[in-house]
Amino acid sequence: MNVMRLSGMELEKEKPNTSEDFFNRSEAVYDDGGKEKTFQLLYVRYFEDLLAAKLGWDKDAVLVASERKYAVKDIAALAALTADEGNKNKRKAYINDFDEFAKLFSDVNVNKIKSFIG
Repeated sequence: MNVMRLSGMELEKEKPNTSEDFFNRSEAVYDDGGKEKTFQLLYVRYFEDLLAAKLGWDKDAVLVASERKYAVKDIAALAALTADEGNKNKRKAYINDFDEFAKLFSDVNVNKIKSFIG
């Protein structure tokens, strides 16, 4: 898997009666056997605060690679891809459980993530 682009964004309300502003979307675009694929992970935004507190991280600079700082939202989709190979067969996933989200950032998985982003 060759990672081409990572990005994350905080969703904003499109309509006043929606709850989109409570969620983040993380996206990873990667090459898998010569085929470009995109994977998106949607999760509760508050999980970033809980994760930062639990692990003692700065949620806006979890990893630094090639002189670039990556926030949790930038690498969450890549974390999901590396934590579960089955996600390579999906285009989108949703996590609404903090423990499931935190597992994406285990020590072993963080090292895998670092290997993909240099």
